[in-house]
Amino acid sequence: MIRKQVGTVPIVFLGNKMDLGERLVVSEEELRSHGTIHNAAHFLSSAKSGHGVNEAFRALADAIGHRARRERADFAASSTPVIREDNR
Repeated sequence: MIRKQVGTVPIVFLGNKMDLGERLVVSEEELRSHGTIHNAAHFLSSAKSGHGVNEAFRALADAIGHRARRERADFAASSTPVIREDNR
């Protein structure tokens, strides 16, 4: 359902407030499952302590970069070279 809503936009699942311990609403197993199902990076984090925040943003940036490189390669492979004659 998520991929149907966002298409091929890179996503990262982030379970915040890991500093709450047993009071977490989403378990680490559930977060991992969603990441695996949707082929997306997944992290537990705490905005309070900063744990996992940088890693999540790096993973998202890497996914965006990977997508951009793939799209450029796909475009280059499908493009017809343009041959121009010099006007000399």
